[in-house]
Amino acid sequence: SFGNLTITPHDTTGHTPGSVSWTWPACDANDACINVVYADSLTAVSSAEYQFTAHPEYLATLRRSIARVGELPCDVLISTHPEFSNLFERRDDGSLRDDQACRRYARRASQMLGERLARESAKSG
Repeated sequence: SFGNLTITPHDTTGHTPGSVSWTWPACDANDACINVVYADSLTAVSSAEYQFTAHPEYLATLRRSIARVGELPCDVLISTHPEFSNLFERRDDGSLRDDQACRRYARRASQMLGERLARESAKSG
């Protein structure tokens, strides 16, 4: 906390061990607040020889992190890679606000993880 601002960390290990996402309320002079989320990367990226399926505990952690971000109260999403959350498009449209952004971000990360796991399965099958 700093003054009236409280920033909350959320363990979102997955893309990188120790990854943290952050949430905080952004309030105007009338105490009307929105929920801001900085979501760390949730993409299943690794070296070519790494197999997520060979590390079920890490895979479960990544899945929990994806679910956690999808469940956060979220009016404004800021992601590590702005293109993953359409940050610039939302800015250009005149409103950064999108109360479905965290859910879409998590859905896309889950889809990408599924694609990665399918590729791993095809290689080993």
